Formats: sequence, structure tokens, C-alpha cells
Amino acid sequence: MYTVRPGDTLSQIAARFGVTVAQILEVNPEITDPDRIQVGQKIVIPVSGSR
Repeated sequence: MYTVRPGDTLSQIAARFGVTVAQILEVNPEITDPDRIQVGQKIVIPVSGSR
């Protein structure tokens, strides 16, 4: 679980954890627009390399 911080983007978060944006979106179906995440939002980070 990761809490979105000011300035975060899904691309940055994905790179930080070694996963893709697509993988993050797959395990977080509530994110309908990857360009609109909110500070304080909690997102699940998939295990690196998993599909």
C-alpha cells in the first residue's frame, strides 16, 4: 500500500517500485483516470515482476 504524496504521478510511483503503470492500474480498478490521482489516496502496489 502506498499513500500518494504531493507531486506524485503514477509513472513516478511505478518507477520507484519497479512496476508498470498498467500493473498498478490492474490492481487498483478504482483509478479510472491515471492522470488524476489525489494526495492522500492509498493505492496498492503490485509485487515487482508479477502480472
